[in-house]
Amino acid sequence: MKRFKHIIRPDAFAFVLFAGLVWLVMTITGTTSTKSCSVNIVAESSLVEGYYLLDTIVPLMIEVESSGINALRLGQFEEVLVVVEKESFYVDKSGQMSVSSEDVRALLNQEYGNEYSFTIGTTSVMFPSERLSSVSVPVVLKGFRNVTLPSGMRWSEALRIEPDTVVLTGPIARMQRTQVFVTIPEVVWEGSMAISLPLDELEKGLELSVNSVDVIGTSEYWVEKEFIYQRRIGQRVYEVKLWFSGPFSLLKNSELIDLCELTFKDFDKFELAHVTVINEGVELLSITPHKLEKSIQ
Repeated sequence: MKRFKHIIRPDAFAFVLFAGLVWLVMTITGTTSTKSCSVNIVAESSLVEGYYLLDTIVPLMIEVESSGINALRLGQFEEVLVVVEKESFYVDKSGQMSVSSEDVRALLNQEYGNEYSFTIGTTSVMFPSERLSSVSVPVVLKGFRNVTLPSGMRWSEALRIEPDTVVLTGPIARMQRTQVFVTIPEVVWEGSMAISLPLDELEKGLELSVNSVDVIGTSEYWVEKEFIYQRRIGQRVYEVKLWFSGPFSLLKNSELIDLCELTFKDFDKFELAHVTVINEGVELLSITPHKLEKSIQ
């Protein structure tokens, strides 16, 4: 063994190693390899130009060819994701959304450069899709029991939603079974308030014209107020007392004529008072006297 080491000197061994590396590099450089790979074509959105994509990921077999050192890296293309923007889609002859294979090849070249050659056996990549439709639907308020009023207050303006209708876009079959809700959280509603709330999340493939709505309402302290109307029958003057209940802001500055129409029906020996409330915000509690006797002549 010692004799062998003396025969192959270190400088000679280094030369042999260098020559071997040169041969290996020249061999690899001159090698061209091809590999079949499955890549995934991915749509950046499920809603594209008036269509809903039933699948946003479509597998595609391609042939990848390269030479030299890059030929050792062909395995990197297995299960590669190729993201396609909305602008690349078009409606094919079958009425489905598709992407041109040339666009896919251009995306691959853009990402990996010209060191690789990509061959795609089809002219296009088809995404199963459905035509979209749009319709106006009402927004339904949920969680009304979560709202509490301070003691002594009532609703003077019931809760309402603005906007109370929105445009729903999606496949017709999905829209037919869909309602749009907004859920109000636990809240103490004191006075005039407005809360902006997000609409409840919809199932995949549906889209709304807005993402939130305003819930608006007014609560007020409820009070009672007495009004007196003088009615003369012959020589006698009656004070007809009417009690109303309603929101403080309404009753404090109102006159009787603002709240109701008071009429009297004449009979032989008496008159009967009749009240028609004309303001929906108030309630008639009582009227006394209701029957007004005529003086005996």
